[in-house]
This record gives sequence, C-alpha cells and structure tokens, in this order.
Amino acid sequence: MSTPPPSGNDGGFNSESELEPNAALNHESELPIEVPGASSSSENEGPPADPTPLDMVKRYALPVIFVVAVFAMYFKGGPQDSEAMLAGGEVPSLQGEVMGTTFQVKVADLNTTDTNGTQLLWDQAVQAMELVNDSMSTYKADSELSLLNAWTELEPMEITSNDLMEVLKGAEEVYQASNGAFDPTVGPLVDLWGFGPAGEISESPSDEALSEILPTIGLKQLELIPEPLSVLKQRPDLRVDLSAIAKGYAVDQVAQRIESLGYGSWMVEIGGEVRAHGHNAEGVPWKVGVENPNPNDENRVWLVVPLVDRALATSGDYRNQVQLDGRWVSHTIDPTSGKPIDHGLASVSVLHESCMKADAWATALTVVGTEKGLELAEVNGLAALFIQREPDGSLVEHETGSWTAYMAEHAPPADATQ
Repeated sequence: MSTPPPSGNDGGFNSESELEPNAALNHESELPIEVPGASSSSENEGPPADPTPLDMVKRYALPVIFVVAVFAMYFKGGPQDSEAMLAGGEVPSLQGEVMGTTFQVKVADLNTTDTNGTQLLWDQAVQAMELVNDSMSTYKADSELSLLNAWTELEPMEITSNDLMEVLKGAEEVYQASNGAFDPTVGPLVDLWGFGPAGEISESPSDEALSEILPTIGLKQLELIPEPLSVLKQRPDLRVDLSAIAKGYAVDQVAQRIESLGYGSWMVEIGGEVRAHGHNAEGVPWKVGVENPNPNDENRVWLVVPLVDRALATSGDYRNQVQLDGRWVSHTIDPTSGKPIDHGLASVSVLHESCMKADAWATALTVVGTEKGLELAEVNGLAALFIQREPDGSLVEHETGSWTAYMAEHAPPADATQ
C-alpha cells in the first residue's frame, strides 16, 4: 500500500520525525516539526470526521505538543479508514481520523505476530473513540449531545450514554473548581467573535449583542440528575459543546481498553491530547515536546517532557487571531466578560493522570491568565507550565510546584532545556 500524503489537519504528523505533533480548547496540533535524531513516520488519509465549531477554531490556533515514538507496519483495515503502521520495524501504531481530527495509538509491547490479538486491540481502540464521537458530536444530529442541545422542554431529558454523563460531570467539576473559567456553553460567544463556522467578522460585537448572548452562557444552568440518568436545562437555548474535553476523555477510554487487554507500554493521542504509560521502543519513557510559542524562533521545541504515566494537554492563543478595530484579538473567550482574553499568556501546559482533566484545565488556566492561573493551579494541585508573552515580545516561563517536582524527578537536565 502506498503511503498517503501528509495532512494539514489537527494532529497531522511529520513523516520524517519521531516528534509527532499533538496538542490540546484550545489545543490541537497543526504543523509538523523535526527533532534531531528522530526517524519515524505517520500520516493520515480520507476526509476528516465531523468537526465541531470549536474544532474549527482550534485547528488553526493552538500550540503543538510533539510525541517522540517510533512506528511500525502498514496494513489497511478497520473503521474510519484507520491504519496500523510499522515504519522502522519497532512500535506498532494505529492511526486514522475521528471526532473531526486525527488520532494515533502506539503499543510498544504488542506482539504483531499475533494477528488476532493485534486486530482485537485496534478494534477496541477504534470502538472506544467512535462511542465517544457518536454520543458527543455536535455535527451528528442524532448524537445525544445534539438531541440535548435541541431539547427545549423545561423538564429533564433522559440520557442513555454513560460516556456523555461522565464528561458532563467532569466538565461541571472543572467549571466549579475554576470559578467558571472552563465553560462548555461558551460556543455562542465564539461564534459572535468570528471564530465559529460562519467565519470572521469585520468589527467587534456591540455591547448590546454581548448583553443578549451572555445570559445564555453558563454551565450552572445545566443540572445533572443521577437517577434516572438525565439532564435538566434551565434555559431552552442553552447550548453545550464538549470539544474542549471530549477528546481527552476519548484518550482515557482508549487507554482503559488497552490496559484491559494486558498491555503496559502505550501512547494514545487524539487531536493533540496525549497520554502515555510505560516506555517506548528504546525502553525509556515516551517524550513530548511543547512547541515554542514564538513561530519565528528557529528552535520550535520549547521544552521536552518525559511522559511517565501521565497525560499532557497544552492550550494557547498564538495560532489563531483576527484583527478587529485595529488590534489582534485572541480566539480564547472569557465566558464571564464575553470578550477575548488579552492578558498575554502565550500557552499553558498541564500534566494530569486524567487526559480529560488535563484537557479541561489547560483551557481554564488559559482563560484566567498567568497570575490567577498559577494561584488556581496551586490550589488544585496541578502540574502546570505557563509561558507568558511580555510587552517587549519576550517569553517567560512560570510553573507550579508540582510541575517543578515532576520535571526534577523525570527529566534529565539535558531534556529540560529550551
């Protein structure tokens, strides 16, 4: 089978590098980056799966995480035109498209001579992703999330998907812990500022337009009812978009499937959200690189992070901006003010045991900025790295104590430098 051409979609990979881009609302990868000494490949093919409005925003916007790994052999098969690969003969890898973006799954301790076992693994991984997509896509009219958004009754709507309820619970938890900074009902504001599917706008929205939309924003207007499993919307026009947390959850679901089959060394990445366990083909922890927020810097990898039984998500604002009223405006919207952030935070990366939580928290910390974000991260025990853009254009790191401790334990000095 011939190798498909590299794709510019989210999570697109470099065909000549072990460093594969991935990132995390606001964080998905875009550009391939080469790292010295790397030699692996991964591309995708076929039309992208249903993108949500926030997928379209994040596709062009976000800082990139690069995962160091080595690939395996090609064979065609499975749903979503997924591919299993071995390029270099070392780490079996499945890749394809789902949830409006790309994915890759690597299992270092997979015995590829066991054809049935290999196919079972790939089938389980794809099934886990498709279940999440089928329940949470905003582009599938029959998904439970779409049905919830269309629900106009002021009475509970029964939910059959445990996955959807788990993600809503996770979103509610981070919403409350972040004082509303993470809010999956912010979609109408994203649209209003020209970052949605309707495209850019020529001037800033009026105060009147903001005043009309702000009452429709707020996850507090959604009540989760455990018995029977149901959701109550306090406003018929409340709209939920889980694209800032669902991919992280899907990563966790794939990880659970892999572990249930007895594998101990793997890496899962969906649309830039990444989680790893065990070691890569070289017997060392999987490594990811946080992209330099300065696109003009020749050194495009800001920091290499060994991923030891953790998930990593990165959010940032430097890839997607529009010019309104003579100034550049970020795509990241503060749900409280209804306006784009303007505090100069270039990117924030979060390490967490849960990819879903890393995904959501990276968004929340981006919204509040470095000063408040550091306080919020410390209170919640988060390992977080902030890269602040100063008025003179320079970039300055700030990190929480948990991030410092993690890097001191797992990253040799040579790996922890720019």
